[in-house]
Amino acid sequence: MKRLVVGCVVFGVGLMLIKWFDLNEEKVTLPYPLTDENMTLSSKKDIKKASNNKASSSVSTKQALQEKVVRLNDCYLSGACNYPNSDPRSYDYALGNDMVKLMDELEMYFLNGELDSDELRLFAHQFLNIDNGHVQAKAIQLLNQLSVDSETLLLVTSTLSNHYDAALLEKSLPLLQAYHQQGFALDVDTLLQQQVQTGGHFIRQMLSGNILPFINNSNVQSYRNISTQMNASSVEFFQLTEALDEFQRLQHGG
Repeated sequence: MKRLVVGCVVFGVGLMLIKWFDLNEEKVTLPYPLTDENMTLSSKKDIKKASNNKASSSVSTKQALQEKVVRLNDCYLSGACNYPNSDPRSYDYALGNDMVKLMDELEMYFLNGELDSDELRLFAHQFLNIDNGHVQAKAIQLLNQLSVDSETLLLVTSTLSNHYDAALLEKSLPLLQAYHQQGFALDVDTLLQQQVQTGGHFIRQMLSGNILPFINNSNVQSYRNISTQMNASSVEFFQLTEALDEFQRLQHGG
């Protein structure tokens, strides 16, 4: 019975409050009319504040990333950072792993819109100068996500021309194909034709087996000439000849 009485009292008070608010609704005034214009002004202030905070955070993030890049580059140049030296390659291996991890981080910031393409390109260019195949492969993978750029191609071709790493060249083929199709065919042809003739044993074999996407009507005769200078019993001769035959078949709808 007591709970029922209390409930009724609370219910009654609630009804009275609702009625009071209804009766006094007209007496409620605001310091300014609640218009779309006033709401927009308030929203703009909040948006501007949030934008300023985001910009400040973005700047500090980029500075921190640049500091990491500089520190790792210093470690590469000095060879004196706190990385293992248990054998001649352990230091470079551990340092290279940290560089690749940092590029993974850079890629994440780029995909999230916190780094623009020019900033990512600049970072990737710095890592492309590191004489470590794993680091350079990751840098090239980053560059392959960006639009073609003459400075990038110059750095990539310079790196690959002076490298005996077939795996690195193979990982670079998607980027080279993009450049080949977008106005830089002559530069890419020069690199690939040089490598398929005078590159290391594994480079010649790898490249001759993956050359078909780069053959076109403008360079097919050059590749035919190259094949005539190869050892007819070599793997690269067989693979290049097969690619040329396949190109010919495709030209005739085969």
